[in-house]
Amino acid sequence: MRILVAHNRYQQMGGEDVVFDSESRALEARGFPIERFILDNASIRSLPDKVRAAVNVSDNRKSVSEFKRALAEFQPDVVQVHNFFPLLTPGALAVAAEAGIPVVQTLHNYRALCANGMLFRNGGACTSCASGSYLSGILHRCYRDSAIGSLAVGRMGGRLKEIARSHPQLITFIAMTEFSKALFVANGFDERQIVVKNHSIADPGEEPRPRGRRILFVGRLSPEKGADLLCRIAAQIDAEFAIIGGGPEFDALSRSKPHNLTLLGPLPREDVFTQMRMATAVLVPSRWYEIGPLTILEAFATGTPVIAPSIGTPAELIVDGVTGLLADPNDDSAWKRAIEKLLLNPGLARDIGQNGRRAYLERFTEQTSLDRLIDIYAWAIGRSKAEGRPLEGVLSSKGSLDASHSRHAPL
Repeated sequence: MRILVAHNRYQQMGGEDVVFDSESRALEARGFPIERFILDNASIRSLPDKVRAAVNVSDNRKSVSEFKRALAEFQPDVVQVHNFFPLLTPGALAVAAEAGIPVVQTLHNYRALCANGMLFRNGGACTSCASGSYLSGILHRCYRDSAIGSLAVGRMGGRLKEIARSHPQLITFIAMTEFSKALFVANGFDERQIVVKNHSIADPGEEPRPRGRRILFVGRLSPEKGADLLCRIAAQIDAEFAIIGGGPEFDALSRSKPHNLTLLGPLPREDVFTQMRMATAVLVPSRWYEIGPLTILEAFATGTPVIAPSIGTPAELIVDGVTGLLADPNDDSAWKRAIEKLLLNPGLARDIGQNGRRAYLERFTEQTSLDRLIDIYAWAIGRSKAEGRPLEGVLSSKGSLDASHSRHAPL
């Protein structure tokens, strides 16, 4: 099985870049011939660059032509697309499908449903455009406060759906969770073209260490991530708080933080794991519908209790009171109670951490994820050759794959 993996890198490295890199390396380690096709948003520097990217966001002729050339040279059995915004564009999926090559598109974000890609507006989760119309996003200027930009991104999402409908046997989408899959289906995507595969991370090892009265936040410091919650409640709790990460809110958080909260800035991944192993709990106080939060998996993997919002993906990944605690994202007192519950009950915190570690080993290891991904590739290839066979014949209930299309060795 020859796999061409395409990705449009972000100017600041994020979770999608991490997944692209880790999955590509894992496939190579398994012995699959891999070709990477990479575009980089660092190339968008000047105002003319930004205008061109916006005008061509649905179908960039230059990048699609380069992609078509890569397809012809490498001759893949399947194409995996991660991020295509804004340079690669949905046009890349179209040329692959038109050549009869099955395409697997990972839905890393909500960009096809929402101009800002997060379903987030005015400080909270927003699904105004999730029903299929992007008019609200235009009116509210959800893409960088630009009505024109929001219109362009909305049309890009419509273009992606159009391509998927035109090639139902050749386009497959990967959703991170059943929750995010349901949102895409509600927007008009065909449920039969979407399978679910959770993210994964490499095992950092549990390495038990003495845990202090320490509460940790790890992530980008931006409004939707909710790090400001720690500044509001830390002074009310007898514990040390630490924030790892950088972003547009760093300076504001530095000015408003209480004496028992430390901003550590961005740290290397191994240092993040070390900090987790010494913490009572990891907080994930997101206000948006997280689509694939790696921080939760990292907390699971290090055996650290995680407290997360009771909405969206976290509520699907976490069994409340067993593998973590859930709290109302808009109720500061609920987060305070959850933190104090773990601080006052070290035995409960230990049990939740161990349960999280078991959940990681069962569901979120690289091996488990890679096996699932290879199954999806094999299913997509088989589906593309089904010559009109009903999709239901290949995809069983709840998104599980028909074992007859599963192969775990290079083809």
